[in-house]
Amino acid sequence: MASPTRSLLQGVARRPELHADDSSGPDSHNPGVVGAGMWTLVAVGSNGVSRLLTVMMVARASGVDSVGDFTTGLAIAQMMVLFLPTALGSAASKFLAQGRATPGDGHPAEVFRFIAGRLRLVALVLTLVAAAVTFIITGGQVFGAIQVAVLTWVLCWYSVVRGSLFGLGLARRSAFWDITTSVFTIALVAVILAMDQVDHGAILAVAAAYALFAVMNLPRGAVGLLSGERRKEIDRFCVAVLFGTLASTGFLQLTMIVSRVVGGREAAGYFGAALTFATPVSLLAASLSLVLFPELAAAFAKSDHVRVAMMVDRAFRVLMAITVPVFAVTQFLAEPVLSIFLGKDFAGASQILVILVAAVLLTTIGIPAVAALTSGNQRGVQASAIISGAGLVLGATSWTVLVPALAVNGVAWGYLFGSALIAAGPIGWAWRTQHQRWAVPVVSTVGAFLALVLIRPHSGTAVSMTDLVGAGAICLVWAVLQLISLRSPRKLVRVLP
Repeated sequence: MASPTRSLLQGVARRPELHADDSSGPDSHNPGVVGAGMWTLVAVGSNGVSRLLTVMMVARASGVDSVGDFTTGLAIAQMMVLFLPTALGSAASKFLAQGRATPGDGHPAEVFRFIAGRLRLVALVLTLVAAAVTFIITGGQVFGAIQVAVLTWVLCWYSVVRGSLFGLGLARRSAFWDITTSVFTIALVAVILAMDQVDHGAILAVAAAYALFAVMNLPRGAVGLLSGERRKEIDRFCVAVLFGTLASTGFLQLTMIVSRVVGGREAAGYFGAALTFATPVSLLAASLSLVLFPELAAAFAKSDHVRVAMMVDRAFRVLMAITVPVFAVTQFLAEPVLSIFLGKDFAGASQILVILVAAVLLTTIGIPAVAALTSGNQRGVQASAIISGAGLVLGATSWTVLVPALAVNGVAWGYLFGSALIAAGPIGWAWRTQHQRWAVPVVSTVGAFLALVLIRPHSGTAVSMTDLVGAGAICLVWAVLQLISLRSPRKLVRVLP
């Protein structure tokens, strides 16, 4: 009899089969939302660590300007993917899950064949656009444009393949390959740096790692013709998600590109460094979102609105539990962390880091409500897109005032203002329509944020014992209020039925 480890390795070495019985394979024992969320947290965490380590290696080896080039190239590729491939990945996650839950909604093989067909042409167009944008922004760097074009093509397929794994219930498989490709990325970038070719190979190393994931996990057996009604439904879903994703996730990538345009390579290096250290805060939210979305879609398909509200409430409280401690640590340790891990030249990015962490935390706690809003009917998807668009408009409008006065710091503040609106809309919707009891956690968290800012309003000064005691007292009072509002702390870790 094969060991569990050997069985898992044999399973992940074979490409997933769209016609396979759900009762077989390495993910046959469904661990539930929390169990799958833990697998996904490990996977997304490995991606975050990989990104962090690669930026650290580039910073230590080549300095601020090279970090600016590297992070700008990644942002352009990721921005291009948001123009449709990310929406197609979300569609794969949602409609494959619905097809498994209610077979009359379209067989997974038919759904994936249709989505893959849409992706082929889109990926080609976006690859060419990414090359042109990079060439213009970087002042005519031909090889840099080629690198970003290759990464864009690979990320297009990675987004759809990864979404398909979650729609098929293969969270463990996705986790295994995310970890594998993360290790592969770090190793390849290390080799590139050892050869002193950071400007000619670092982005290609990242592309090679994502290509490994896509090739090894591309589902087999994509055959059949999806009904015309179902095709139209998927197309409408993708269009709505496209605008919502561009206005929310795309907003974050746009800040990186804008920082390069308004401040040059050095400013982009500072902003890219701060962004790299800020985004790992959202890893828990990203993992929960990937697992929640297909689960919520299946619950909506069965009209189980009670279960939807329970999942949103528990995910929201889990994410809320990390906000104040993370912000407190960032508020006091931003400068030493950047100096230690990237070098003293990056200490100037500390103010940007604090602002971006606050913005990312706001976006993070809104993700469960966004998942519930977009996994149901088409009106919810459209509402999410409108809210995200309003946040993008607010942020971009604020740049016209803030950037001339604050330079690259103004870009970060604009992102914070827009993120606040993007998060507030879905949270308010879930709070009202699902009758959630969130008054105490929301009000106490806002109060704790303001108090932490007031006790340390300026960076560049030494942290005193009074500061630390004050921050600790704020966090303690906030934690007590969270527990009181929770009534039963086990709600945070209870596995959903």
